[in-house]
Amino acid sequence: MESQAAPEEGETTPLLPTHEAAIAQRGLSSYFGLKALFGTLVLLLLAGHALGLPHATLVFSVFFLTVAGLLLTAVPVAVLVLTALLALTTANAWQCGPAEAPRDCSSLKEAFAVALGGFALPLSWLVWAAFNLGLAVELSGLGKRLSLIILKTFAKNPFSLGPGLLLIELVTALLIPSNTARGGALIFPLVVSISKTIGSRPMERYLVLCGFHANLLSSSAFFYGTVGNPVVAESAEEVFDIEFGFLEWAAGASIPVIVLFFLLPIMCYRLAGVDDQNYDSASIIRTAELELKQMGPFSAAEKAATTILCACLICWVFDLLPDGLTALIGLNAMMIVGVIKWDDIRDNGKAWDAFFWLAGMVLIVEQMNKMGLSRAVGDWCKEVLVDGMTPMNAAFVLGLFYFMSMYLFSSITSHLVALSTPLLIAGKGAGCPPMLITGLIAYFSGVSACLTSYSSGITVMYFSENAFSKKEWHLFGLYAAVLYFIVFATVGVVWWKMIGWW
Repeated sequence: MESQAAPEEGETTPLLPTHEAAIAQRGLSSYFGLKALFGTLVLLLLAGHALGLPHATLVFSVFFLTVAGLLLTAVPVAVLVLTALLALTTANAWQCGPAEAPRDCSSLKEAFAVALGGFALPLSWLVWAAFNLGLAVELSGLGKRLSLIILKTFAKNPFSLGPGLLLIELVTALLIPSNTARGGALIFPLVVSISKTIGSRPMERYLVLCGFHANLLSSSAFFYGTVGNPVVAESAEEVFDIEFGFLEWAAGASIPVIVLFFLLPIMCYRLAGVDDQNYDSASIIRTAELELKQMGPFSAAEKAATTILCACLICWVFDLLPDGLTALIGLNAMMIVGVIKWDDIRDNGKAWDAFFWLAGMVLIVEQMNKMGLSRAVGDWCKEVLVDGMTPMNAAFVLGLFYFMSMYLFSSITSHLVALSTPLLIAGKGAGCPPMLITGLIAYFSGVSACLTSYSSGITVMYFSENAFSKKEWHLFGLYAAVLYFIVFATVGVVWWKMIGWW
């Protein structure tokens, strides 16, 4: 059995591993990777101009190299995206004008304006605001209080801790629209603390598995479960002209998620090999009660955060305001009442990092859509993957292809941004029911991260606990993938039929 090397005495492991930590195991330095990427981009653009290649070819090639850099190097995502934006701008490869009548940009000044356009997209600001709302919930203490209350309720026997962690994740997913902030700042520390209190290796394995899969399931369960989820809705509206917003997402996920709520703990319990005899429920409950007692009654910050978040949820559910505007108003209210300060937002590097690279990636994808590239990739998928299939079979094959392609990515959001639009286009070409294929892509986006030990930041955090060898982690991930696919492809599809999705 493989084992992970424990940190030497004096060393510390960061609580929230960065994107680089997820791929550092591949052994390529940032410096070498950036030089290789930059050199390839320069050669590509010079050759492209010399050979008179169409702008679409240049944009697709740069996008492909950016994704390759994401997968194969430890270069930060923001640096990769900035390099791509500057390369395409200096090559004047952007398309200007409206989507209905695109044209080549007439000057570098005009091309530069296009490159900056991604930072004005509502989606970019929605993601930025979501990260900072999550930080506000963390700073107020509201998230920790809810976690302890649910933990106190579910700690009566070892098995019930699994559903307890799932419930905590699902509840906090409504309040914290970032799976890393939610899982890393709230749930993961609880898993580590409870594991140490219990002192049982099988229980540690059970809690690690449950905590990890709870995070993935909550990421797929809600529209704001993770950063990239709104991209699916945007793609669905663009490809099919349908609305797949907060209510549609929650309605479609409800029954499959409830089924998985009961099945996942059973799977994790069996894989972990828990021994009930060594479990001290009284100690766990005392720890939760003690921490709740130390927290005291609801603070003013917790009350304010609860009120503001409930108001945001009402606006999202009833579509009273644009989603991004709602999030920004909520964040502004948090600052006005003192739940969070501007200094906290200014120092929230994860929010600014996500804002920067997601804006750039979405812009490049939009440019590919404008140039017809996404449609071309979708047509290729239709011809190669699902040619001659019935619409339903085509939807399942495209969903399975999307799920298994997560092996090639180390970020849930980059996986979603890169493939959601092309596969939806392929589904449209194959005649797949719009809501059904959108649902498969949407719900597989989060849970597909179960396949590897490098699929996301939260994956690395749980894997770094060394409760499982690499072989075990990837094997158990494959077991979970089978469970996820079967539930969504059977229970999910039947439920979607009942609510009129196909």
